[in-house]
Amino acid sequence: MRPSALRASPTDVLPWRALFLHELHAQCRYDACRRRGWADAWLLHLDDRPVGYAAVKGLDDLTARDALFEWYVAPPCRDHVMPLATALVAASSVTAVECQTNDPCLFPVAQALAPARRPTTVLFEAPGTPQPRRSTDSRLRLRRDDPTFPQTFEPVGDHVLDIDGDIVGTGGWLTHYNPPFADIYMEVAPAHRRRGHGTRLVAALIEACWLAGHIPAARCSIDHVASRATLRAAGMREVGQVVVGTIDT
Repeated sequence: MRPSALRASPTDVLPWRALFLHELHAQCRYDACRRRGWADAWLLHLDDRPVGYAAVKGLDDLTARDALFEWYVAPPCRDHVMPLATALVAASSVTAVECQTNDPCLFPVAQALAPARRPTTVLFEAPGTPQPRRSTDSRLRLRRDDPTFPQTFEPVGDHVLDIDGDIVGTGGWLTHYNPPFADIYMEVAPAHRRRGHGTRLVAALIEACWLAGHIPAARCSIDHVASRATLRAAGMREVGQVVVGTIDT
């Protein structure tokens, strides 16, 4: 059978993308690229029959289309995955691949196309065990007109951790990824760090996120040791990494 890849509209690939998200069953790190017009869609064909889809985006430049980041081939056609990948690379001129290691569809393709890969981001999923018990003098509540502290790496969240009237941290979650997953973020005031407040804040946000009808997830830079430790201490589990590699031609 002859493999090929043809440019398609975003609506053309929606049924295939629904199957991709179903099989991924996790937060899709770059889900928003499709809605924001930062990606191109491709239909994958064997002879004249569509069997899946791919999506490409800019790796470092949003206007570029040089990185494969989504991929799905129907299970009956997976013996043809690599010929389809070769056809896509030739048709789209992509030079890189960026994917999650917990993506059962794209990661095996990334391993073959880009043998040398580097991790950039650690991915976390919601805990399946009880949260750490929070101290009785701290509580998570919605932020009102509370004076906070200058944020250095995260936005001011909708929630604050209040300890005896002192705002020691802010946080919240983002819902621009694939529903029902939500991405938790937080920041603790510099004067209150290294006291366990970050762990209490994340644990409280996980609980509030579940009760708001979302599945909590999180991500942090591969080099951010403190954030990784805080997320683990709050009960979250590392489920994969985002990796980037240059396609070996």
